[in-house]
Amino acid sequence: LTGWYSEFFDVPYLINRIRRIFGEDMILNLSPWRKVEVNNKIIAGREMVGYNIIGVTQLDYIDLFKKFTLNTLGQQESYKLDHIANVVLGEKKLDYSEFGSLHLLYKHDYQKFVEYNIKDVELVDKLEDKLGLIDLVLTMAYRSKCTLNETLGTVGIWDAILYNEFKKRKIAVPQKKSSDYRTIEGGYVKEPQVGMHDWIVSFDLNSLYPHLIMQYNMSPETIIDRIIPNMTVDKLLDMPDIDIPEDTCLTATGQLFKNDVHGIIPQIIQEYYDERVVIKQKMIDAQQRYQKNKTESIEREVSLLYNNQMAIKIAMNSYYGALANKYFRYFDVRVAEAITVTGQLTIRWAEKALNHYLNDVLKTDDDYVVAIDTDSVYLNLGPFVERIMSNETDKEKIVNFLHKASQHIEKHLENEFDRLKTKLKAPRQKMIMAREIIADKAIWTAKKRYIANVLDSEGVRFAEPKLKLTGIEAVRSSTPQVCKQLITDTIKKIITSTEADVQKHIDDLRQEYMKLSPEEIAFPRGVSDMSKFYDSSSLYTKGTPIHVRAALLYNKQLDDKNLGNMYERIQSGNKMKFLYMLMPNPIKENVFGFVTVMPKELDLEQYIDYNTQFVKSFLDPIQVILNAMGWKSEKQYTLEDFFG
Repeated sequence: LTGWYSEFFDVPYLINRIRRIFGEDMILNLSPWRKVEVNNKIIAGREMVGYNIIGVTQLDYIDLFKKFTLNTLGQQESYKLDHIANVVLGEKKLDYSEFGSLHLLYKHDYQKFVEYNIKDVELVDKLEDKLGLIDLVLTMAYRSKCTLNETLGTVGIWDAILYNEFKKRKIAVPQKKSSDYRTIEGGYVKEPQVGMHDWIVSFDLNSLYPHLIMQYNMSPETIIDRIIPNMTVDKLLDMPDIDIPEDTCLTATGQLFKNDVHGIIPQIIQEYYDERVVIKQKMIDAQQRYQKNKTESIEREVSLLYNNQMAIKIAMNSYYGALANKYFRYFDVRVAEAITVTGQLTIRWAEKALNHYLNDVLKTDDDYVVAIDTDSVYLNLGPFVERIMSNETDKEKIVNFLHKASQHIEKHLENEFDRLKTKLKAPRQKMIMAREIIADKAIWTAKKRYIANVLDSEGVRFAEPKLKLTGIEAVRSSTPQVCKQLITDTIKKIITSTEADVQKHIDDLRQEYMKLSPEEIAFPRGVSDMSKFYDSSSLYTKGTPIHVRAALLYNKQLDDKNLGNMYERIQSGNKMKFLYMLMPNPIKENVFGFVTVMPKELDLEQYIDYNTQFVKSFLDPIQVILNAMGWKSEKQYTLEDFFG
């Protein structure tokens, strides 16, 4: 059973309606076992009423969307069906703005009310056709033999996988035991070289954590209750030889594992990985065909192959998530931290090897690794291109050259990882570092915040360059949708134009921005704990977050103007929007909120502070990028300009 927000809207509605009309006993007929349980949850400080219909699996499509599209579509400004359908499908819900509220639509145009609900069902159906998330859940559940709902977590999947593996091997499954928990050290993120760089090539360690488990034979039955003390990543990078006990291998925390028997977990993950490699290659082949022939059948083929390989990837990667969860049957903080810290060692080993290689080739003494993020290195090959192809202007030829150069670099990394494997006495070498993107330009503003103009990704050559945005306002859920597009367009301008061109572009956008509607420019936010900040005499308490204050002011205006039947009130757990207001104004406040539509009856449009909105939602994020390049958003005038 699925729908958009069906767990806390559609299903409670159906159950309460059946109860009201037919009585309590009729509700039980929804379940093949005649059993329905209350399942309330606290969401954003608000208790939501839900029900478990025993024997019927509920997969709320909003939950599937949030979990499985985060890496591809990013955090959304709103998770209302209207917004998501527009982002994914380019469609919207049936408009009923002439009635103001669903209640008035129901009262005055029942046929349109019915059509509105039918359209909602069609949108969810089309989302599944495009995204295939239920297919993904089914694939994951059947692969791991867990329930469909357990695919939304990590512990249930691996409890089922290991139970079935142990049963096959006639090994007794251990009882769950309570374990001490402490914060686990994470991955390594290098302080980036801020600014714009030409010809960036990234190299990515394939499925780093699963491969570390395989390489160092990390499994519940292979861990040794012994460590080599005072071991650190820095020591291992410089230490020539290490005295490691016989039949063991060493990880970067000093933790030892047996290397004379093949661990069960590494075996399972190896099987998963081998299968994923085959499916992913088919997916890449289909993507390449799609670039040349964009048909619906090839697009669907890409989607299905993507889901299949993603199901395996999620299962592999979720083992670490489960292992670091104190409620997991096989939780062990020693193994979890051995994985992350050995990951740090591996990526820094690659950094050292790459710098040594390029400095040797170019006869320099520079740092060519612009940035590192856990399992990826970003290599500045601009000087390499300048040395070898200084007069070449054809980007296609430069990309071909860098593709071939990357193959040599991959071979060098393979040799270096083999040295690391030997040094730590690992039973097998599983570190595979492959070239990911080739970008003609890239800009870093801070850790995990960069823009890349990608010409080729994993061998897929794009007909038009694609912008890769990470940590930039254009991909943040708190940025208005219209500003995301403006920011993206401006970034393209920054990458391809001069400072003066960008300044003119920003000035032109400012003029267009002033013509946009309040709904388009408002900041989206999720609101919670409204009752905590509410005050009966002053409306809100000191220190109330700005968007909560805006929400309380909106609700008060609905009450004061008797608009409660026309417009939806804002409640804790809702998504809303807010705007900065010019002072003075009728509400005597510098902010105001609303749900989806700014009520016309309040006559507040003339007081919206468009300049502040423009600066905070568009100009400030762009200025961060310009600062990294030493550029200004406006032309700086001097005395020489004045006197001409």
